[in-house]
Amino acid sequence: MTLHSTAMKSQPNPAAQVCDVPSVLRRSQIESLESAGGTLQFRLTMTSSLRSTVFLIIVVCYPTLALAQKSLAVFDEFADLFQQNYAFFDLRGVDWEQQKKIYRPKLAASTSNDELFAILCQMVDPLNDGHVFVSTGSKGCGSGKRLAWEAKAAAIEDFIQKKYLKSKAKHSGPLTYGMIDGSTGYIDIHHMEGCKSFLGYARRTAKEMDEALVAMKGVVKIIIDVRFNGGGNDECALGFAERFTDKKRMAYSKETYSKGSYGSHLDLYISPADKTNTTAKVVVLTSRATASAAEMFVMAMMALPQVTILGEPTRGIHSDIYLKKLSNGWQLGLSNQKYILPNGKVYEKDGLPPHNFMSFKGDVLEQGRDDLLEHAIGLSR
Repeated sequence: MTLHSTAMKSQPNPAAQVCDVPSVLRRSQIESLESAGGTLQFRLTMTSSLRSTVFLIIVVCYPTLALAQKSLAVFDEFADLFQQNYAFFDLRGVDWEQQKKIYRPKLAASTSNDELFAILCQMVDPLNDGHVFVSTGSKGCGSGKRLAWEAKAAAIEDFIQKKYLKSKAKHSGPLTYGMIDGSTGYIDIHHMEGCKSFLGYARRTAKEMDEALVAMKGVVKIIIDVRFNGGGNDECALGFAERFTDKKRMAYSKETYSKGSYGSHLDLYISPADKTNTTAKVVVLTSRATASAAEMFVMAMMALPQVTILGEPTRGIHSDIYLKKLSNGWQLGLSNQKYILPNGKVYEKDGLPPHNFMSFKGDVLEQGRDDLLEHAIGLSR
């Protein structure tokens, strides 16, 4: 009789493939199983037609045991990083200790990477925070929930440009702009990216806004649309806002959360820059899809006396994303900062309130018109 032991790699049941039992054996029974030091010891009783023999077989199965141990280690590492750094459990109504109690027992000895990934995703899902994510490198999941109409945002923007701009829209980096009539300009800021200097650092350059304002020289009103803007870099956002301020003004402050308390207070200001336009009345259009760095732009614009914010509260995800690589190479992102308006208020989760509320349902294509934009055109006259 020949007995073969096999070293397993990520097999769900190591005992099932320990040995290749010859057909001459009529029966085998595992009497005991003990794991120690990265090995599995099987005591098998082999019964043939001639005799019964007890074998002690030590099967090396480091990959399988390591997977189980690693899953638990990664889970604990992940949970602890959130425990120490995530700032908004109470605000978002999530009991993190309870989440750990629910999801840690789901890790079994045979937990695969896919199963571990699914568990981590399920664990953070109730946060509904668009700055929370888990990435394996090849796939990822986020906690934030998107609005149904966001999938057709580009089509809505294209419709607006064709219907409301009196001449062909001009595209410049993150901006699309043009004239609605002889005295009203329209600027759609699609995202808050692209403001890096030649060294690769984000700077408040905003050359695209400078171009738009030159083209709109002499207008008495400008409508700035950030309803479809999911964010980007805060410096880009502040750079755009600086083109509309007449003096140095505080935009907001931020503080960083760590291990139960906030610290590292930082005040952010905007100052006049380049093609500054402080004479035109400005209407900023917002929606629940206005998120992240786009909200920093709204915060800064709220500090300006000539600005009216029209639309819906923004999404309410303000923090820079705290990025951390886990020991297995995966990456997580979370919110660890609160942003504070000059009046001391924090609008994380609830979103920044507009001066004038008006619902935006994203049904522009279906209705054949943009009621919110048309209202803004009326306001700005």
